[in-house]
Amino acid sequence: MSLPVAVTVSGIDSLEFLRENVRMAREFTPMNRFERVAFENQCAAYATDGRFELYKTTAKFEGPPGREQHGFRPKKKCQVERNEDGASRRSSAPQWKAQREVVHLTFYRGVTQRQIAAHTGIPLGTIKTRLELAQRKLRSAVPPLANCAEI
Repeated sequence: MSLPVAVTVSGIDSLEFLRENVRMAREFTPMNRFERVAFENQCAAYATDGRFELYKTTAKFEGPPGREQHGFRPKKKCQVERNEDGASRRSSAPQWKAQREVVHLTFYRGVTQRQIAAHTGIPLGTIKTRLELAQRKLRSAVPPLANCAEI
């Protein structure tokens, strides 16, 4: 709000929120140029690569029209597999996809588990569990090294 804007949209679903928004608008003091530059510098590392705006940098949040427009494959529904006795069980594909996302954000993007939880709204414990399960799968998929000294 320290930069000129034509319109600010705010969700107001009660008189209480309206009064709070009016109070904040009346008491608002814009940042001066130096404060704004300092704030921008503080946020620059987080704002440059879209790591916290996955809706802008991935197809994860695209609906069918957006997926088609950008050439993404249609979103698959949760696959149902059948056991030998004919009982259905859910595929682990959606679970692995969620684990893979946490691994990618943690190890390739440098995002902390706490930041992932805050950004996605997923409980921190769930993020930790997904990371642990993914690490177990990776460990079981990669054969152990015979002699680490050879590396």
